[in-house]
Amino acid sequence: MGTNDVKPMVITGHQEIDSQHHDLEQLIRNLGTVCELQTKTGKSCIECPADCRNSCADKLADLLADLLGFIVAHFAYEESLMRRLPSTQECIQHHCCPVKLRGESL
Repeated sequence: MGTNDVKPMVITGHQEIDSQHHDLEQLIRNLGTVCELQTKTGKSCIECPADCRNSCADKLADLLADLLGFIVAHFAYEESLMRRLPSTQECIQHHCCPVKLRGESL
């Protein structure tokens, strides 16, 4: 199974949200590939020259910025959409889960 064949973590049954979840999962997987040298050799970052570490740090900062922007936009979209969707079991579970995790009452 390739990295693009990974089973999605969350399926809501809504095409746009599920597509965004797939994109989000891909962004998360990309974090593990910041350092090509480490990926190929398994060596620690401390063994890399400073310019290589700086390059990885820059790539990581860019990926984290992309991830944060995507997360903010996705959850704002998802929450507004979930309020308008029918009360299917999948939607209720997906929408209520974050509320329960925050400890708020339903």
